[in-house]
Amino acid sequence: MNQEVVFQPFQLDGYECVVYHPKQNSSEQLPTVYLQDGKQVLNDLEEWLKEKVPQLVIVFIEPKNRWDEYSPWKEKAPEECPLISVEKAFRLYSMVSKSCCSLR
Repeated sequence: MNQEVVFQPFQLDGYECVVYHPKQNSSEQLPTVYLQDGKQVLNDLEEWLKEKVPQLVIVFIEPKNRWDEYSPWKEKAPEECPLISVEKAFRLYSMVSKSCCSLR
């Protein structure tokens, strides 16, 4: 498909956002999808969007502080949250689930 696309950055209430939409001359309304973790998702999808040109509007929203915004707890997250590998997370999960099961 050779249709042009638009990636339009903007700010809303201090959030960095980018809106994707196919360039069109009509006033046709398109479905809209809102995606969190804007930069990461946009990086992953940008080439695909340019190639496939889906007929929809996508709003990519970058969090201000991901740890606080996505956490169910009221306490503030530390400034730097440690990241662990999937391997280590799986080992921790296995240890916890084994200890929980052995208490029954």
